[in-house]
Amino acid sequence: MAVKSKKATGLAVKGQFTKAQVPELLEVVLAKINALKKNYGGNEPGLSNDNLPGFGKISDLSDVPTLVQAISSVRGREKGYVEAMEKDVDSELVLNVTLTKFPFKLSGSTAKVWVAQINRRIGEVTYKEELQKLEAAAELLNRHTTEEQKFSNDMAKFADVIGL
Repeated sequence: MAVKSKKATGLAVKGQFTKAQVPELLEVVLAKINALKKNYGGNEPGLSNDNLPGFGKISDLSDVPTLVQAISSVRGREKGYVEAMEKDVDSELVLNVTLTKFPFKLSGSTAKVWVAQINRRIGEVTYKEELQKLEAAAELLNRHTTEEQKFSNDMAKFADVIGL
């Protein structure tokens, strides 16, 4: 039985990649992982308490429609808070100072932080399989990089962190 070429099947064939290509392949895979995570905020720090009243722990939810409802709930609560402040405060100056001093918070976090965290979870749920495959590929490739290549990769990350 003949092995079909990469073009015909879209799959990698035995002998297609060499050890010399490992660093370049690893770079491509890591870039895909970072791009995926960046799309949904997966590199941002999470909430210290992700227990959203009425929904439970956001990190435990895996149903996208429920997560979208959670965003709606947070935004609705914030809107209700601001409207209540507007009705209870006579002066606009006092209102602005009051909202600045006492912004809306839910379980210690602002609506913006909650929405970002929920969007992050939506991305994690949506791209879970693809991310797992990419991370497995990165781990496999990483096993075949030399110490010198690993050091070079770490120094490139270090330069990114400190902005060089």
